[in-house]
Amino acid sequence: MINQELLEAQKELLASSFSQAQAYTNVILAAGYAGFFAVWAFVKSELPRGAVLWSALLVTLSLAMFVAWEVFGMYMRSRMLIGIAQAVAQPERFEELMLSHRKAAQERSIVFGKVWLFTVWGTVLTGAGAFCILLCAFIRGLWLTYA
Repeated sequence: MINQELLEAQKELLASSFSQAQAYTNVILAAGYAGFFAVWAFVKSELPRGAVLWSALLVTLSLAMFVAWEVFGMYMRSRMLIGIAQAVAQPERFEELMLSHRKAAQERSIVFGKVWLFTVWGTVLTGAGAFCILLCAFIRGLWLTYA
């Protein structure tokens, strides 16, 4: 038989771990975008037109996925806060509503984690593709300059 208290504790740990992992990933992605755009702005005039357009397309797709994810996250956090506000607004049913809210939040968190995994891979792969194009064009430019 499954120990319900242990299962609930594991769900809470999972939700907390996911939240921390997402925050860390967001910092890394933001630093990556800043670095990409700094290098891109510096060498853009020296790059072939195709490299500029392809890298811009890929980084735009990456940014679009990242922003869409953050908007979705904002929506989900708002739903969570509304659930808590509804429980607070009904003190006589507070415990019952909070228990129901916590269970629903834990279930959403698991789904949220699966969507996040897909989104982070899409964001990273398109961003890395843009970086690789930029890096190859940069190396090609150096090669042509000194060859």
